[in-house]
Amino acid sequence: MKITYFLLSLFFWCFDFPVSLGVLREFYGVPSTFTVMALGSIDYLVELFVVLAISSLIKRIRLGEG
Repeated sequence: MKITYFLLSLFFWCFDFPVSLGVLREFYGVPSTFTVMALGSIDYLVELFVVLAISSLIKRIRLGEG
């Protein structure tokens, strides 16, 4: 099940990060490679946290229905 969370968050990250990077480049110019890598890592961790939080919420709702 944990691999599913990893893949789902990676799927969302693949759509989210290019948009975020485009906005960053539009406002601040071309960032350095280190900045892109750091922001990409942080953005992925946020995506993973959101996926885990939503999955936990869904589990709690299902337990409440029974």
